[in-house]
Amino acid sequence: MKTKRKLTSKLLSMVLMLSMVFGTTVIATTVESRAASDKYIITAVYDNLDDEDMYIFANRLEYIGYIRDTVDTNVSYYSLRDYLQDSSIKTIYHTGHGGVGTISTADYTYSASDATVRAENVIIATCLTLRDTTWKSMFGSTAKNIMGYTNNSYDGTDDTVADWTGYYLGQGYSYLYSWYYANSPISSLNDRWCAYVREGNSIVTYAPSRSYASANQVRVAGLHGEMIKENVKVSQDLLMDERTFEDQFNSDKAITISPANNRNRMASMDFASAAAPVKANEVFLEKVTTSQSKAEEIAEAWLQDNGYSDKDITLDYVSAVEATVDDNEAMTVGYIVRYARHIDGLNIRSNGATDHVSLLINGEEIVHVSEMWSDFQVASNEAMTETKIMPVNRALTNAVSEISSQLKSGTVNFVAVNPCYSVVDGNIVPAYEFVDEQGTNAIVSAETGQFISVK
Repeated sequence: MKTKRKLTSKLLSMVLMLSMVFGTTVIATTVESRAASDKYIITAVYDNLDDEDMYIFANRLEYIGYIRDTVDTNVSYYSLRDYLQDSSIKTIYHTGHGGVGTISTADYTYSASDATVRAENVIIATCLTLRDTTWKSMFGSTAKNIMGYTNNSYDGTDDTVADWTGYYLGQGYSYLYSWYYANSPISSLNDRWCAYVREGNSIVTYAPSRSYASANQVRVAGLHGEMIKENVKVSQDLLMDERTFEDQFNSDKAITISPANNRNRMASMDFASAAAPVKANEVFLEKVTTSQSKAEEIAEAWLQDNGYSDKDITLDYVSAVEATVDDNEAMTVGYIVRYARHIDGLNIRSNGATDHVSLLINGEEIVHVSEMWSDFQVASNEAMTETKIMPVNRALTNAVSEISSQLKSGTVNFVAVNPCYSVVDGNIVPAYEFVDEQGTNAIVSAETGQFISVK
């Protein structure tokens, strides 16, 4: 099902790209018959990243009635500044490289403090850009949402997020809910999405903060990494790590994923029960709190009620979600309690979305469930094909160039490794999870040493 959706998005994107970009860099459309609030702008920069995510998002917007205003495939500093200041624009989506508080453009670097934002909704699909809280002081009277990330991310995951964000908007959800829902299935993004949001007369900052590391995480010493690519550091211990973890990978079983009977749910609990989407003027999370232990207790009870057991699911991490109203002190208003699926004690990991359960708890209520659970078909490995496992250091060295090219900005410093499983072409395969100091993990095939692509 996921593959079909991905292929459909790619085909739609190709059609839209041909209609938008054939023979030009910037296309503007004037639609006097439509309200200004229906117009959107998508922008990117010529770099080593693909910009397919912006076309995927545009497809979704046009499907629900938005009108294209501008497509700028190599946006300049001054053009981006003008777009952000245009109060007639409903939505701007930008993709590319970024830094703390900054957006890379075709010529100069755009900074959060450079202009008042008047476009109603702005999505900045770059690394690190929203870590600078200056954004919340740049709201013009017509701006409602500025959304993005506070840490690193990989190219390719943005395609999925763009698709799902547009899908949830089409279901009637608000921008912030749609942004959260779209990021929640992806482990590497579930703890670094961020939004500056107008709620009444206040600007509220919502962002998670990872506070719990997986109990199964294998740490290694040597945090000072050696730079082996311009944006990838690796600890000396990992560079010398010749382990293969062969004794932990089960070669007696061949596991495939059946396309039928998979559970995929990403819905607000209120929406699921009341069949009414969350409106744009409703707050994202009530300003109430609970303890982390209580949140975990609530989550565990939900798992039991829904038929999950310890034999195939384990606590992955807990992120406290903080809300900062204007310039007041941040308060914890919720917890993301995330669980990973595992096989024989090894987690299933992906550079994109994979099997998981993630619960958003506000006060003592579950307000959102993200659930992906595949139907595994297990057969004996009758051919007893020997699984060739690469040593840790060799697999990482093989994958580092692709990791470097997929990283949207910033630098990763890999300091730990976990043996795990991942999914390649519908098959469960042995893999390594290389862990960065800031949680920007990279999943690499233990058999081929390839970065497992999400494209």
